[in-house]
Amino acid sequence: MLMTLEQRRDIALKLLANAGLRRWQRAPALWRWLWSLGLDIPPPAFLDERSAIPAAFFGFALVWGALRLLEALQPGSFELMPLLPWLAVGVLCGSAVAGLNAHRRHRLGLPAWRDLNGALAIS
Repeated sequence: MLMTLEQRRDIALKLLANAGLRRWQRAPALWRWLWSLGLDIPPPAFLDERSAIPAAFFGFALVWGALRLLEALQPGSFELMPLLPWLAVGVLCGSAVAGLNAHRRHRLGLPAWRDLNGALAIS
């Protein structure tokens, strides 16, 4: 039986809840917002390394961009900083988050997202 992505996400969130993760760990605000926009992405703990790095980089870019925008609104305080160092920081943050997600998935014995199906028993 083929599951919809919403059913698969619900099973994943139940597995994470049963593993003792808090709501902000299973479904952070950014993820809930993306889901409300109709994007079907797995919960953070189920992201593979290729997906976690861009996701964390995107989150970093949003936060850093908002802070820079607030700074730019102050008269005379905006200074264009080199982009390359901040891109490197974003990739490093993304890599760290990817490693943490992989470690958490391994520690909790969670299946890979592609292996998640309705046959998993959820107690």
